[in-house]
Amino acid sequence: MSHGKSTPGPWTTQWVEPPLVDFAGWWIRKNDSVGFPVAFVTQSIGGTKPPQKANAHLIAAAPELLESLEWALGQMEMDAFEPEFPEVKKAWDKAHEILARAAGRAT
Repeated sequence: MSHGKSTPGPWTTQWVEPPLVDFAGWWIRKNDSVGFPVAFVTQSIGGTKPPQKANAHLIAAAPELLESLEWALGQMEMDAFEPEFPEVKKAWDKAHEILARAAGRAT
């Protein structure tokens, strides 16, 4: 399973303010010596940080979350896992749907 050709993780967040950017917010950056920015989450109107701060941290964790989900599903498939209970089947199907969306194969 591969989720596509996104910027590899891990990613980190960095708070930035004008004049470096037009609006205060969080850069989501590739965690390397260059710090390549992959996304930007602006601060909300009125100056409050949540939920934008939480959104930035969630986005930064995305590559590792995706990698973990791919690994877990791969392990289950190697063991010929078949969900027996409806709630497990629903979660299994949702995990596959998320991977398809992450790869741009579903909307």
